[in-house]
Amino acid sequence: IRTEGRQVPFDFAFARPKGEGELAITARILAGGRMLFASAAPVRVTGRPVAVRLVRFREDGSGLEGRRWSLTALDGAAPEGNPPTIEFLPNGRIAGFTGVNRFTGTRTGTFPAIRISPGAMTRMAGTPEAMRTESEFVGLLADVDEAEIAGDVLTLKGDGRALLVFRGAANR
Repeated sequence: IRTEGRQVPFDFAFARPKGEGELAITARILAGGRMLFASAAPVRVTGRPVAVRLVRFREDGSGLEGRRWSLTALDGAAPEGNPPTIEFLPNGRIAGFTGVNRFTGTRTGTFPAIRISPGAMTRMAGTPEAMRTESEFVGLLADVDEAEIAGDVLTLKGDGRALLVFRGAANR
């Protein structure tokens, strides 16, 4: 929706496609192509008016650090077994858990255009399902070329497609 210079908040409506399952909406406010605000979290569409809470978007990527991100969707599906996690550390380092093994690696680029390079990983064995999740997770990390944060939700994308979706919790 283009604001045409109108101030927010403003009302809008959209027609919900028939036969679709549950829907949720998110919002962003852009100025000159730069994101200024993003929804704090997706809001479930119920057929009644809803409010979408926006938070200030931090372009410096600092929203990545200081949280442990737990995987909620792996290429569109819920992960099997223990959910993988990732943490973005200072100096472009990353660390995490695949659901079976611990890993480290690097993050390059300037947020939101980032690349992730998985590095060293422990070599424990898990169930066949857990090992498939690990393999897919690590493979998708290497395909990431963009990160998007909306509140406590981190979406890692590749070629414009959501590859990995995480929910963040503050590190202790």
